[in-house]
Amino acid sequence: VYGFLVSSLPVFAATVPVNVREELIRTFAERFEEIMRPRFLQESVCVLTTDGETRTEDLPDFDCLIEWVGNLFRNLGIEPRYSDGVLELMNCPWVDEARGNPVFCLICRTMVIRSSTWSSTATQVDHRTSIASGGESCRFIFHVRSGRQDRKEM
Repeated sequence: VYGFLVSSLPVFAATVPVNVREELIRTFAERFEEIMRPRFLQESVCVLTTDGETRTEDLPDFDCLIEWVGNLFRNLGIEPRYSDGVLELMNCPWVDEARGNPVFCLICRTMVIRSSTWSSTATQVDHRTSIASGGESCRFIFHVRSGRQDRKEM
């Protein structure tokens, strides 16, 4: 079923008029927050520290966020790469459709930016390149204002 949904998404997205796109993304962002944030918080309750001890926090740290976001995109068939504050989404399954209709990149952008607010670390995200604008990948730069950003690779 999942494979069918992912493969059929281009059919629906291709028919979205430009004037409806903004409302579609806004509605998607609200639903994504409503459904996925509780799941993220539930799945990320226990955080493993560098000394091997497990601690529980109200909000997971930045490393947990990046790991969770990476798994989210892997489940969509997109390979994430994270290094030194840069997240790249490689091998987009909708690359051909994204070049003609940016709704796919806008959905991924919404997922990354929305979820970046869910950790205990103050984070700002810049969306630098996208497949829709001719890039080889979608690239996001994380600016962490507090806490650690020491995760080197995903």
